[in-house]
Amino acid sequence: ALLAFDADDFESGYYAYGTGPRAIDLLAESVERKYLPECCYVTAASPGIAAAYGAKYGIPTPASVLNVFPMAERPPQFRETSPDGPLRLYWFSQTIGPGRGLEDVISAMAKLRDCSIELYLRGRWSAGYEKSLLQSAKNGALDLTKIVFCPPAPPGDMVRLSAQYDIGLALEQPASPNRDLCLTNKIFSYLLAGNAVAATATRGQKPILDAIGRAGFLIQPGDVDALVGGLRLWYEDRRELQQARLEAWSCGTREFNWDLEKK
Repeated sequence: ALLAFDADDFESGYYAYGTGPRAIDLLAESVERKYLPECCYVTAASPGIAAAYGAKYGIPTPASVLNVFPMAERPPQFRETSPDGPLRLYWFSQTIGPGRGLEDVISAMAKLRDCSIELYLRGRWSAGYEKSLLQSAKNGALDLTKIVFCPPAPPGDMVRLSAQYDIGLALEQPASPNRDLCLTNKIFSYLLAGNAVAATATRGQKPILDAIGRAGFLIQPGDVDALVGGLRLWYEDRRELQQARLEAWSCGTREFNWDLEKK
């Protein structure tokens, strides 16, 4: 029988750089090494993952099929930027937990207490993390009402829900090979929704942020001061934020959507 594989992640690269591969990672690698060269068809969810598989196993570089979404899932019209009022930051995932850059957002907000900024988090809290994150906010003298928890929602609603906010956060931390190479679907949700994007310069995310230009800005992982600078610019210059959001909407229209990617 013919064999095919679609790599949604770099499956043998979940281990932390600091600890090295675990038994489960070595097992995944042994399966990949045995079967990937036998595949008639291999795709990957990001160019970085595709290149890593090609280099590791000597197979032709897999085609990249991005985790983008149908145009039908976005709102029918672009939402104009409010000229005043709070700046609304948004982040979502299945799990709200450590190692995703949220601690840096809290630190940045603590340095921006002269600005009205709200943080919206959607997902399910990992054990103990809600208490830990809120304690960090208290330590930074933040108003805890500015951190809003949103419950999980169906995948088909993610773009529409994202459109309610101003800035989408994609602050992945390159703690593992997979996390460094992956291209999370949240970035593409943000673009289709018309959110400006603040992202970390991981190997997976940097090419996309370079491609979207003024629709987003990059920071090095852990560079809280750079995050503060980018957020302050958009807070104080709402016309610049409007242009960033319009460019994101345009990127979603002309390139990063499933209507085009499926071809």
